[in-house]
Amino acid sequence: ESAFGVKSRGFGVSLLMGNTTPCFFLKKIWGGFVAFQTIFRKFDLDKSGSMSAYEMRMALEAAGYKLNKKLHELIITRYAEPDLAIDFDNFVCCLVRLETMF
Repeated sequence: ESAFGVKSRGFGVSLLMGNTTPCFFLKKIWGGFVAFQTIFRKFDLDKSGSMSAYEMRMALEAAGYKLNKKLHELIITRYAEPDLAIDFDNFVCCLVRLETMF
């Protein structure tokens, strides 16, 4: 079983495909997922498999996204579960969306 959920795999494919050759595309998306997994593991401080809003803010900054408070709150609202935890699948979806925006 892959560490990447169905949602994040499909989301990554749909947003990053563009006009690239299949081999280049696979290298690009796999490299992105590996980097996302490294960041997630580093900032999931309690190793619970999900991140708090605070851990998410630190992870996003490590990924190069210094967001204002309002945008961070919107991201938590969109990608967090009802208990405000962000799992890996939602973390990947968030980073892929941010990469396509910036």
